[in-house]
Amino acid sequence: MVADLEAEIDDLRDSAERCRKIDMGAKAAMGVGVAMLLVSFFWFSASSLVIGIAAVLGSVALVGSNRGTLGEIITGIRLAEARRAEVIDSLELETSGPRTIGAAMRSHGSIYEPKRG
Repeated sequence: MVADLEAEIDDLRDSAERCRKIDMGAKAAMGVGVAMLLVSFFWFSASSLVIGIAAVLGSVALVGSNRGTLGEIITGIRLAEARRAEVIDSLELETSGPRTIGAAMRSHGSIYEPKRG
């Protein structure tokens, strides 16, 4: 069960990373669109104007859609992590503190801590 949740969280994180890359690409396209609009105003180029408008409008739509999708993915990650925590808590595992580990290392000897006595 925990392994399934870990796999789900990894998949969601991969999806979130793809959304971030798409967001960066859309913002770059928006910058290109603005540059094309500036070129069209200075040289009165109709093709630059059309390409610039299309790039800016397409980028705005893509950024908006992508942000909504990213928000849903982040919510999914948080829910899956909460379910994973619940499953782990329900296992009622014993925790071992630093004293337990240190005592075990002293009794068996360690390269980091010389055995005394």
